[in-house]
Amino acid sequence: MDFLQKLRKAFWISRPLFWLGPLAAYKAGLWAAGVDMGPFQWLEAFIFSFPASFLIYALNDLHDREQDLRNPRKDNKIWGERLEKKDVGWVRNWCHAFAMMMAGVGILSLNPLHAFFAFMGVAFAFFYSAPPVRLKERPPFDSLSSVAYGIIPFALGATLGGSLIFLDLRFLILCMGLPAVHALLTVADEEEDRKMGVRTFSTVYGGRAAAAFSTACILLIFALFTYYSGLAPTIALIAQLSLLFAASLTAFVVFRPTPKNAKLAFKILAAYGVIWGYFLLLHYFLTGTYFMHFDFARAIPALFGN
Repeated sequence: MDFLQKLRKAFWISRPLFWLGPLAAYKAGLWAAGVDMGPFQWLEAFIFSFPASFLIYALNDLHDREQDLRNPRKDNKIWGERLEKKDVGWVRNWCHAFAMMMAGVGILSLNPLHAFFAFMGVAFAFFYSAPPVRLKERPPFDSLSSVAYGIIPFALGATLGGSLIFLDLRFLILCMGLPAVHALLTVADEEEDRKMGVRTFSTVYGGRAAAAFSTACILLIFALFTYYSGLAPTIALIAQLSLLFAASLTAFVVFRPTPKNAKLAFKILAAYGVIWGYFLLLHYFLTGTYFMHFDFARAIPALFGN
């Protein structure tokens, strides 16, 4: 297999649909700490696209290779590629190279706390998929640990400005949207996972419990926006309507906890999130400002007491 063939396969292994999340979290951390984009920030932003995603998902695919041969979800490239035996060597080498890249760039910042979170990002990728820890098969930590997808890139951005905003309870509540999505996905995959003997939130505790957990997480975030709605009423209203829409979909799965319904709910939520995500990016590139920039500029300092 030549380099271009490997790169093409690596692209799909990295799940490009999910690049946007860590990138957005990193950029949000920079913004919250008042850090402008410079050469170092652009380099680290790049790492949070293809390299970090490849590290996370390739480790997952390496340790699930036998299961993935029977997993129908792998028929869709959105969920990655099936790894053949001949792929194991170069995929493992690329994982090690990207892990060293992520840690090395963290050290180059000359910021000890920033370097710490860079190492935490690498460690999480291994802890989640690789034995002996393998959090992905230790429910409910398979879902709960997904908060790291938001906290780590956000913290890396924030620490460049010396901010500890990522330790605030309100920020951690916002990150509970990630376990909500993960728990819903375990319902969507419950049939296949049971056949393969995989332990997930849904296979261990049941689809209804996983969907109820997802709904509770979303409603917790809704309560946060409701409590602080006076700081930025328009932003809060958009968030509240979006969260109620999401909660209605996950609640539907609670009452009808089938993989088919969970897949439908996830597809609708994913489409809704992607539309909003790319609208916000387009707004930024066309205007040079964030959507409702001034509302955020007033609300964030007030929210976190700055």
